[in-house]
Amino acid sequence: MGKLKVIGIMLVSILVFSGCSNSAEIEKLEGQRARKEAELKARAEIEKANAEAAAAEKIDETNEEEVETDNETEIWDQTATVIQEPSEDEIYNFMVSKYNEITNYGANYIPEIHDPEVSRLASEKFGISQSKADEIFIRKEMSKY
Repeated sequence: MGKLKVIGIMLVSILVFSGCSNSAEIEKLEGQRARKEAELKARAEIEKANAEAAAAEKIDETNEEEVETDNETEIWDQTATVIQEPSEDEIYNFMVSKYNEITNYGANYIPEIHDPEVSRLASEKFGISQSKADEIFIRKEMSKY
């Protein structure tokens, strides 16, 4: 694009020095140069966008494979880390630990405050609902008896 500006300036200079001082012709040439410059810029942007799209598509093709399961097609990202679901024991032990920490081992326990708080913490940590966290805690706690 810088070359085009230099060429445009050179053309104007040549016309002026060659005796063509008609301002209408100069404006016409400048307008043509500006249109050409805009056209080149637009083409460069389109080529850049096409190259980025092609690169992204190539990455997608190399990272995914189709897996048939139960009449559904799932996309498996081969670069994804396998994340194990937390066990109910992990969730329960986390909740017991938080109860102990927050309530000073039960000395300051207020059910209306601490039960929802511990459920919320477990929900955030393990990516489960608060009701699921409550269900696990109650089941584990009751299985002791």
